[in-house]
Amino acid sequence: MTKAVNPWCFVLHVHPETDLDEAWQILQEKGLTPLYMEEGHEALAKIYIEADERLTTENLLDSFPFIDYVDHEELGSIDWQSQWKNHGLNYYEGYVHIDVPESPSNQWKQLKLLPGAGFGDLSHPTTRLLLMMIKGQVMNKTVVDVGCGSGVLAIYAIASGANDAYAIDIDENALKHSRENVALNVMTEKFTFNQPYDFNPHLEKENEIVILMNMVMSEQKEAWGSLKSLHSQKAICFTSGILIEQKDEYLDLVKGWGWTLLEEKQEEGWLGLKFKTHF
Repeated sequence: MTKAVNPWCFVLHVHPETDLDEAWQILQEKGLTPLYMEEGHEALAKIYIEADERLTTENLLDSFPFIDYVDHEELGSIDWQSQWKNHGLNYYEGYVHIDVPESPSNQWKQLKLLPGAGFGDLSHPTTRLLLMMIKGQVMNKTVVDVGCGSGVLAIYAIASGANDAYAIDIDENALKHSRENVALNVMTEKFTFNQPYDFNPHLEKENEIVILMNMVMSEQKEAWGSLKSLHSQKAICFTSGILIEQKDEYLDLVKGWGWTLLEEKQEEGWLGLKFKTHF
């Protein structure tokens, strides 16, 4: 699977009465990728979304009644530091901080994340769900982070004792951001970075790995379909990005992948799920 990454994004100016969190959720349910939001004071509030070939101004206006008008902005002009400062958890001195007191390495008992284009500043419940669920589950494992964003999940996994990690994303901006965060935390030698089309891991089929996916259902379906080398791999899979009301549909989907549900957690209407593959 390949995808052309646009150097710009759509800016959705939304009606004043719009609940921004609800609008963000609706966009994700439709398979779009919101980047961040700005609350309006004298002007309309804005939601920035990733551009792709499916989207036009006309179909955005037709599909989402809460949008007043649409324009564009270059990704390079986005003030990510301001966005992470306003929305990221435990943000100070220019970084989001993550405490990992259980880390076997003293140097990784506190992690730092730079602001950037990759999803994962800890403001969204799906990130927090997966961080909670993988605690104690990755020791001496190989981790494959599908849709790595900022790299937060795989970085946390390495700090928690994982042997190595593959970070996969279709967005070069996200991969760049992930590389920066990996280097910041002195983990570069533990990581391999890939787009899906060049993912060619050297994995022993009998060795159980850990797969992480924090994406909406449509994105998971597309991503998993592109990663054929994982389809017969023995693995424990942790996923989020699925709303509670989508649970039955999602379980039907992953049943077809040969996954069995082991554990479920919820936060703010979102699911965190743990599966085992049957290989």
